[in-house]
Amino acid sequence: MTTTVPGQAASPRTDGQAAGRRTRTWVHAKDSPTGCRYLVPPPLVAGVDWVPSGLVRFAGRERADRQRVASVTHTGASPVVSPPIPMPHPEMIGPVGVPGEIGSEGASMNDVILVEDDGPAFSDGSGGNQDAARANEPVGVPVEDDPEMVAAGEKDLVRAAANPALGTVLSRVTGVLRWGAMAYALGRTGLADAYGIANNTPNIIYELVVGGVLSSTLVPLFVNTRRRTRRGEFDDGASAIITVSSLALLVLSVVGVLAAPWVAKAYTLGLEPGARAAQLELTVPLMRLFLPQIFLYGIVSLATAVLHSQHKLSIPAYTPIANNLVVTVMFVAARPLVQRVSEGSGSLNALLLVLGIGTTLGVVAQALPLIPPMRDGVVRLRWNLAPTHPVVKRLIRLSGWTMGYVVANQVSLYVVTNLANSGPEGTVATYQYAFAFFQLPHGLIAVSLMTAVLPRLATSFVDGDLTSYRANFREGLNVLFTVVLAAAAGYVVVAQLLIQVVFQRGAFSASGTDETARTLIAFAVGLPAFSTYLYAIRAFHARQNTRTPFWINVGENGLNIVLAVLLTTRTASGLAVAFSGAYLIAAVISVLVLNFQVRDLLDRSLFTMMGKATVAAVATVAGALIPTLPPLSALDWAPAQLILRVVFGAVAFVLAVALLRIEGLDRYVSVLRRKIGPFVPSAVERLLARTTPSTPGASGKPDQPDGTA
Repeated sequence: MTTTVPGQAASPRTDGQAAGRRTRTWVHAKDSPTGCRYLVPPPLVAGVDWVPSGLVRFAGRERADRQRVASVTHTGASPVVSPPIPMPHPEMIGPVGVPGEIGSEGASMNDVILVEDDGPAFSDGSGGNQDAARANEPVGVPVEDDPEMVAAGEKDLVRAAANPALGTVLSRVTGVLRWGAMAYALGRTGLADAYGIANNTPNIIYELVVGGVLSSTLVPLFVNTRRRTRRGEFDDGASAIITVSSLALLVLSVVGVLAAPWVAKAYTLGLEPGARAAQLELTVPLMRLFLPQIFLYGIVSLATAVLHSQHKLSIPAYTPIANNLVVTVMFVAARPLVQRVSEGSGSLNALLLVLGIGTTLGVVAQALPLIPPMRDGVVRLRWNLAPTHPVVKRLIRLSGWTMGYVVANQVSLYVVTNLANSGPEGTVATYQYAFAFFQLPHGLIAVSLMTAVLPRLATSFVDGDLTSYRANFREGLNVLFTVVLAAAAGYVVVAQLLIQVVFQRGAFSASGTDETARTLIAFAVGLPAFSTYLYAIRAFHARQNTRTPFWINVGENGLNIVLAVLLTTRTASGLAVAFSGAYLIAAVISVLVLNFQVRDLLDRSLFTMMGKATVAAVATVAGALIPTLPPLSALDWAPAQLILRVVFGAVAFVLAVALLRIEGLDRYVSVLRRKIGPFVPSAVERLLARTTPSTPGASGKPDQPDGTA
């Protein structure tokens, strides 16, 4: 056993190792952020408890904080350890908290797990004389890609995805209630169109954040900065980013409020003069009340990025619930006002104030809970107005392409909104109602998974570990595509009943149900492509590559505009067909380009997965159609029929997944059930555990460390 004296660095070679034997110290593979094994130098602490061929933990923690994973390479069959390098701060793996496993919530670098092992220092048995020559080699390079370690890393990925799962489920469920309340209060009227147009301007920025634009830029930047700078420097840089960004967002919000009349006019170019004046009377006051949300959504984005970079995924997943509940209550309260205004006995200005202030208060309720945990985290934030700070400059360089991404989406949204607004009354609202349900499976499955994948992909990129990058990407895509494809197929069967049950009441009529259901089906065709595209975009952002996503996104939005103009009859369903077609082509291009940059990302296992996912989707449709046959078809109560179709379709999907042995879903369901219990039956977990393979989905021989594009 190697012993050390407090305050003295332990040499990589001791007298007891003169015969060509030395102590090798490893970060335990399954707990490392990349799922690979790392060599670290002997600890600079005393009192290490030794367990033969087992695990030991640092007894002293302060000096361990100043040790960093050493760089490694291969000489013959044995790895080489280079001299210690000062570690920037101990939280580079996970947030500080009670001692626990590395990579888990509440763990830190203080909890490094070590294994002692004796063996020759080099293949020639020469000992440690070559260490000094390797002092400049890359830091934290993995030295072994053991299949068991990769599998353990993938289990950590699934566990991280399930941490915010309950919050995501509740936020999406309350989101459906919010849209149902809007349909109840406003229906498919001109007021609903005006509300949707006014609320779209600040909302598009938030939707892009959900898709990974701002968060995907900040999280990899924070991860990279934390790992390559000392703690004080990182805190200073993070404070500068938040201060400068907050001021910029505040200025943007003020300018937006002042420019509201001109912005509103830009969305009504396709209307006749009389209809245009009537809509501007509604849109301009609402837009003035909504545009301050730009600042609030920016605060949400910044706080979420800081928390995600510390692997605190759960808190941001819950805060949208407060937003949805506040707005839902507002719509229910506004319904009597809407009726009185339509009858000519109510005040239109009072109604617009209720809609505008109530919606903005919902965003306030979402932003405020994020501030205390952000301030109480490992990042020490302070006021730092330093627009020339190196980290701010780096963010500006990365965000240059990201802003282009935003502009491309806004141009596309502007064209589509104008096309919808020039169609029949209620087309804008119909498009938005259907899109809300379209996003539901994406938000429940894809967003939770992508939120967990992004920090791990970013860490793999910083470490130059392509094997971990590929394994995490494939595992995530396997789960995402299988579930989302089945959800899209299920929508085709239940769309009419779903819209009828959720929306058809109050101001929402039966004719609105028919058109909204057709629009939802048109959206559903593109759901797998939509989720795959955004997943690939996050993978690009994890590599700090924002230029490639920009050009792909320009192409996708350009194609959406062309298809919307050529294919649509200015109906919501026609616009949805154009949307789906554009994302289908963009998804294929984005994955192919990512495969070109990473190399060997696409292998036979992914194509096999797509075939199995298609079979599972067909089984889902077949199961969902069973209630349409006698004797179940005699039950004509819409809510009961909807429940039966969903249950039968879900059972058919689970059975298909089990029989096809689709990898990854068993681990996802197992951890998901531990997090949200009643929502996932235990029988599903047991069935998948018995029938799906236990080996990781990624395949292929180990790769040499490589950080190139």
